[in-house]
Amino acid sequence: MEQTSSKRLIWIDYMKVIGMYLIVAGHFFSIGNKYIYTFSVALFFCISGFLCKKEEDHRFFWKKLWYNLIIPMILICTISFAWKTQSEIRHNIFNCENLYMFPILLISGFHKVLGPMWFVYTLCILKIVFQFLPSKWLYTLAFFSPFITIATNECIYNTFEPTTSMGEYANAITNTTIAFPFFMLGNYNKKWKKQLNECTLSYRSCFFAIISLSILYGCGTYNDIVFMYLNGFGSNYILFFLGSITGTIFIYILSKWLSQLKSKHIYTLSTGSIAILGFHMIPITYIRSIFVISSWKDYIIAMTIMLLFIPIINFIEKYIPILIGKYRIR
Repeated sequence: MEQTSSKRLIWIDYMKVIGMYLIVAGHFFSIGNKYIYTFSVALFFCISGFLCKKEEDHRFFWKKLWYNLIIPMILICTISFAWKTQSEIRHNIFNCENLYMFPILLISGFHKVLGPMWFVYTLCILKIVFQFLPSKWLYTLAFFSPFITIATNECIYNTFEPTTSMGEYANAITNTTIAFPFFMLGNYNKKWKKQLNECTLSYRSCFFAIISLSILYGCGTYNDIVFMYLNGFGSNYILFFLGSITGTIFIYILSKWLSQLKSKHIYTLSTGSIAILGFHMIPITYIRSIFVISSWKDYIIAMTIMLLFIPIINFIEKYIPILIGKYRIR
């Protein structure tokens, strides 16, 4: 999800920050959560595909993947595991088996230890597939991925009870099939990078924003709730796909409008989005233990959490840059 500083697209930064805010707000499981889940994760796979390119030097590709995504993922998961472990010790519910199971489950891609970082694990797989498969195979695979997703759900995931026991077996490797079409769609749209960058706010773009938001609302209303981390697309894949695309279009138009407002804080939140993704559940867990009942106030609290991450990201960037993938690759 990275951009080079010299060629930054400000609207991409806004899309990432708005998307991350929706992820944080969505994890409060509050009012309107169903509509956020309709497209928020797919939005990030679209952005990641748009920013992805094949590297001519395979060694450079592996270094970039290792330092920008894999190391931050391992570090963040380890810190999160340590935080969870100390909490379990304090409450006398710690199981020593977790210590040796943690690296096994992490390498195997299980959400039980990855948490929100399942996205990064899945993204790593998508980047590897994108780097080494010929382009014609990539689009063929993207076309058949929805059918594989549906078949996977029917054959495997429906064996378990929804959201409870299923979560124990959720795996970032299987998530590649539900994520790949959005990744490739984002990459395909690089053809219109110049047009997307030069697009200005007009009556036509406002019209498209209203239409996109209306379709998103309809898809969110008539489809069941989407849990991409469980490979879940609701009850109807077409509504899921349409809702994801229209939601992404709406956020793009909104971000283009907001990109007129240049802010160093937006840049900070965008570059440190992997830290927000990895650690935002810590404050949410504490807040939910105090304010159990969901309300619209959750969206204000989510915004507050985003703002609190600004100094945290600045600290990380200065003293532990590897934690957010800031590493000069030679």
